[in-house]
Amino acid sequence: MNTRFRRFLILAALLVAAAPLSAQEFPARAIRIICPASAGTVTDVMARLFASQLNTRLGWTVLVENRAGGDFFPSTLALTQSPADGLTIYQMPAGLTILPALRNDLPWDLKRDILPLVRAVNIPLLFTATTSLPANNLQEFIAYAKANPGKLSYGAVGNASPTTLAVEYLKQAYNLDMVLVPYKDGAVMTPDLVAGRIHVGINLVGAFVGLIKEGKLKPVTLFGGQRTPNLPQLPTVVESSKNPDLEITSWTGFTIRTGTPKAVSDRLEREILAVTKLPEVRDRLIQLEYEPLSEDSATFAKRIDADLLKFGKLIRDAKLAGK
Repeated sequence: MNTRFRRFLILAALLVAAAPLSAQEFPARAIRIICPASAGTVTDVMARLFASQLNTRLGWTVLVENRAGGDFFPSTLALTQSPADGLTIYQMPAGLTILPALRNDLPWDLKRDILPLVRAVNIPLLFTATTSLPANNLQEFIAYAKANPGKLSYGAVGNASPTTLAVEYLKQAYNLDMVLVPYKDGAVMTPDLVAGRIHVGINLVGAFVGLIKEGKLKPVTLFGGQRTPNLPQLPTVVESSKNPDLEITSWTGFTIRTGTPKAVSDRLEREILAVTKLPEVRDRLIQLEYEPLSEDSATFAKRIDADLLKFGKLIRDAKLAGK
C-alpha cells in the first residue's frame, strides 16, 4: 500500500468518525433529560414517564438529571453548554419565555440556542391558601389582602415563572400589597405553606390537590382556561374576576440544542410525539393534573414566540422588570 493511498484511508476514517450521527445510528450512548425541578416533584414524575417510555419502546438508555432552582439557570445551562448532538434533552418550562423581559444578562439566547421539539402539556396553576387564612374564594382573598396591606406573603417558584407572574399580575389588577417568597421549586415551598409559614402559594395543580382533599390546604382560584376535574367546584380566575387578562397557563415541552443534526432532531421529535399519543401516557399526565398535548416543533416554536411577546408585555405593563 503506497503512502498516498494510506493517507487517503486515514483521512476517510477521520471524516467518518467526525461525521454527525444519522437517525439510524442515534443514540450512540445514553440520553439525558434535564429536569428543571427536584426529584419527586410533578415535573420530575413527568420527565421519568417520558424517559421510561423512550427506553421501553426503543431500547434507548434515557436518564433524568435534576437541575432545580436559580430561575432555571442550572437546567438551561446544562443544555446550552452541552454538545449539539441530541443526547441532552431539556424539559423546557414556560418560564424560560419570561426571563428575557426580566434580565438583559442571560448567557443564552432562547431563539438562537434552543431548538423546540414537542410541547407535551399545558399546566393550569392553582392558587392555594393555608387553612387558617380567613378567605375561601378569590373575592374574599382580594378583600382580605386589601384590608391587610404588606402583611400577606405568597410563595411561588422562582422570580421568573408563570406562577410568579400570575400573582404579580393579580396584584397589579387589584392594587394588592403582598410579599413574594421565591422558592427553587414546589417541593420546598409546599411544607412552608402547609405549616403556615407563608399565607398563600401558587403551583401546578397536581402539587396541591392531594393536600386540599386531606384538608391541609384550601383552594382560592385556578389560573387556567377551564376548571380542573379534581376540583370541579373551583371557579377559574377569569370566572371569578371577569378579567380575561388574568388567565395565565403554564406548559412544558422538550427541546434540544440548536445545531443538532436535522436527522437526529427529526427522529427525536417523531419519537417524543409518539410517546405523547400513547393512551397510558395521556392517562398518567391527566392524573398529574396536566392537559396532554401533542404539538410538533413548528407549532411549539410559534407558541414560544407568542409567549415571549405576551409575557414581555405583561412584565412591562406591570413594571416588574428589575424587581
